[in-house]
Amino acid sequence: NFPYDYSVVPFIEILLKSGDEKDARGHIDILANEIDQYMQFFYSLDKKKLNSFDIEMQKTQMALSSLMRLLPEIKDENFRNKIDKKLRPYSEQDKKLLN
Repeated sequence: NFPYDYSVVPFIEILLKSGDEKDARGHIDILANEIDQYMQFFYSLDKKKLNSFDIEMQKTQMALSSLMRLLPEIKDENFRNKIDKKLRPYSEQDKKLLN
């Protein structure tokens, strides 16, 4: 067992570059769900409480931006759209979260 965070992105990149998209999609799906759960949690906090999760939030945002960067490499359009739909709102709103 290991955490699904920004640290698994290089592993996913290797899977994609080696042509193992099916396995990569499985890991992307897990990571996208983790990001979604963390971001929902962060958005539920008031500014004062959010400050105490600064490092966790930065790690989640790194994973988010890395995953969004990898999406164009996914050939399965339905899967790509599913992940994009799940994560795009956070990608567009994370600046609001920080202000």
